[in-house]
Amino acid sequence: MNILSPGRAKFSTLWMIFLLRGFTWKVFFPTCELFGHVIDCWSQVLNLDEIFRNGLQNSYLESDLTENQRKDKFIENLLLSIKDMDASLRYVGLLFLPVVRSFHIFLFVINLQCPEFVIIDNSKVDNHIDERYGQLPQIIYIVDYLKSQNHPKTEMFSHVMPYRLEMPWRTINNHIDCGVFTMRHMETYMGGSMNEFKVGFKNESSAQDDQLVKLRTKYLYKIITHEYIVQKDYVLQKVDEFHKIPSRQRSELLAIAKEKIHTRLDDFSYFDYDFYGFFWIVLKQWFCMLRILTWVVERTTVPFGLLI
Repeated sequence: MNILSPGRAKFSTLWMIFLLRGFTWKVFFPTCELFGHVIDCWSQVLNLDEIFRNGLQNSYLESDLTENQRKDKFIENLLLSIKDMDASLRYVGLLFLPVVRSFHIFLFVINLQCPEFVIIDNSKVDNHIDERYGQLPQIIYIVDYLKSQNHPKTEMFSHVMPYRLEMPWRTINNHIDCGVFTMRHMETYMGGSMNEFKVGFKNESSAQDDQLVKLRTKYLYKIITHEYIVQKDYVLQKVDEFHKIPSRQRSELLAIAKEKIHTRLDDFSYFDYDFYGFFWIVLKQWFCMLRILTWVVERTTVPFGLLI
């Protein structure tokens, strides 16, 4: 069954990973950590949105090629993300590189117009930047690539040092929502000063927790209903059918899904090493996915608007 419009092979590959690894749907449930390939799907959604943007465009790279990778892999990742743009990067504003490190996800941004390397991390830590993030070989790779393209600002980049944004909404006690924070930062950061960073987060609190739950709903909805997913109507039709189940029975099913969600994620993690066993588990969990989609739709009153 073809689920994507023609000509979007890169997004198709990511989407098939997203679809076949059924447990990925479940990580959008509150209290679950997002995985790197969720961020990769989000990168592709944002890249597709950039096609319709006038003027300078931003580019979003994959997370699984940003740490301890060889230079050629980094360049391959870069070229895939800018395939519809000028390879010289003269007309690219920002490059976004989600980084997965020690089960934590943060964002590394390269501003190509006003040369700077920016680290955006929701974790509020006092460690020195070198101690916290170590070496960032991407800096060397991007400078070498700019040099190969005769980019006019190559020399300026050679003398730029990375710095970390000190956002007031950073967290101390939240250790599970770094992926949601990263997706929001990718969506809203446009360079410039902190006053121009319209992310909308409250400071760490129960109110911020509520915002993060709403964002999980928004992002899952946006991914599964993206215009390049031609089977989105089919998926939403199945959700609508689930809505027709009596309310009490539906509530009971949702309660069961919520209760077992972490156990099922552990099962998928185990079967990831056994494709056939893993695929069988995916098939068995199809109806659980529909329950979760229903939970999403029930809470999505403004699908694409700012929900926080």
